[in-house]
Amino acid sequence: MFKFIYIIFLIILLVACTSSKSVHLPDGSVGHEIDCRLDPKGFNGSWADCYNMAGKICGSRGYKILDAREDHTPTSGDVLIGKQKYRFSNVIIDRLLLVKCK
Repeated sequence: MFKFIYIIFLIILLVACTSSKSVHLPDGSVGHEIDCRLDPKGFNGSWADCYNMAGKICGSRGYKILDAREDHTPTSGDVLIGKQKYRFSNVIIDRLLLVKCK
């Protein structure tokens, strides 16, 4: 059981990333690009987490969704734990949300 948890933890570390950055929109205003992936610091990679992050960025003003994308990337590999070699396969789900605060 411990080995299984360790493998899952390694997979999470390989695909972990959550960020947001300000971007300039074509009309000259500022938008926010939110990159939501599986993250060991609390994001589970769901759309709800993306929307919650947009709410934190924009606060009580609210936000307008300009674009929402989702990509699925299959991955696989080997993990060596002690002398035991384990094969894993996974799908990385990248979610990108572009919002503009009202």
